Amino acid sequence: LFKGFRKLRNLQLQSNQLVRLPQQLFQNLSSLKLLNLSQNALEELPPGLFDRLNLSVIDLSHNKLSTLNATLFDLENLTTLDLRGNRLTDATREDLARLKVELHVD
Repeated sequence: LFKGFRKLRNLQLQSNQLVRLPQQLFQNLSSLKLLNLSQNALEELPPGLFDRLNLSVIDLSHNKLSTLNATLFDLENLTTLDLRGNRLTDATREDLARLKVELHVD
């Protein structure tokens, strides 16, 4: 989908009523630093969605997420993760506490 956008650094996909994302959606966006997926209807993130990305900011606020994919914890350059307004379980919150990022959760 994003073929030919290798230099894209900022992707704003908020408020698009997205319910699910294809696993390979961001595979060609190696320069992406900021990804905004807020205010959609995402219930889960497919495994490998963020593989090979160097994201520093991810906004997943105001979706319907209850758990998080483990690949989120492998993002070495991640500095900010916004998860406010989701349905996260207590176990997921405990996992998040181990991240060394600026975390926004309610």
